[in-house]
Amino acid sequence: MGSLIDLNDTLEITTAQGFPVDVFNLEKHQSSPVTIEQVKDRIFRFHGKVNPRIFQLDPVRVFFYHNIKGPDDGPRWLAWGEVLIQSLHIEKNPDQCHSGKINQSDPTQWVTSGTYKMLKVFDPDYQKVFTRHETPAGFSYF
Repeated sequence: MGSLIDLNDTLEITTAQGFPVDVFNLEKHQSSPVTIEQVKDRIFRFHGKVNPRIFQLDPVRVFFYHNIKGPDDGPRWLAWGEVLIQSLHIEKNPDQCHSGKINQSDPTQWVTSGTYKMLKVFDPDYQKVFTRHETPAGFSYF
């Protein structure tokens, strides 16, 4: 009956949703690249992704993007690598009331959070190429 859950192969998050800007900083990465050895054992968290979402689960890779405001204040995606999802949690969004039919799920009523660990960190050159080629039209950071 009318339920909607997104199945994603890409984790695209903002700083407010938990993107770890203390670890993944483009300017620093270009001069002293982050390596998988530096982050492979860390568990990172994300939260507040609107809509109920299921991501491909470990051992299947999920592409990892930082959603950043661009020079025109629009969203821009910057690819950082690949992650392995470790946990998912879907809960009611306390800020959103149901607006659909009584027997139809309203996706905005739900938020998804979870944990992940890094599988790959793209080196700066590949990061630029991947971002340009694998980001939806109009969303590339570069």
